Amino acid sequence: MTEKEEIIPLVDEDGEQYDFVVLDFFQVDDLNYAILYPLEKDAPWGGQEDTEEEADEPGDHDAEEAVIFRVVEGGNGETMLHVIEDEEEWERVAGIAYERLLSTDNNEE
Repeated sequence: MTEKEEIIPLVDEDGEQYDFVVLDFFQVDDLNYAILYPLEKDAPWGGQEDTEEEADEPGDHDAEEAVIFRVVEGGNGETMLHVIEDEEEWERVAGIAYERLLSTDNNEE
């Protein structure tokens, strides 16, 4: 039995909606992060390079195309995703995310 992937829509600054698969949630230094994989090749935060490839098979996601957002709970209870702009934070979180994705891939084999 395969696990159903969670797909969430994100809206860019122009109001365009793009769908992302949630690959993982994790915490670093009391901050929450999400690893998302864009389903559309033209998503502003990443996307598939090879449009000829059937890449939307469940669990078939390239770690190089995944994006990481900081997850922040708003005052009204709404969950918001923030782009990580601090280079030091990015390096720390990206390394952990990469290891988590590798660990997940190895466990599925």
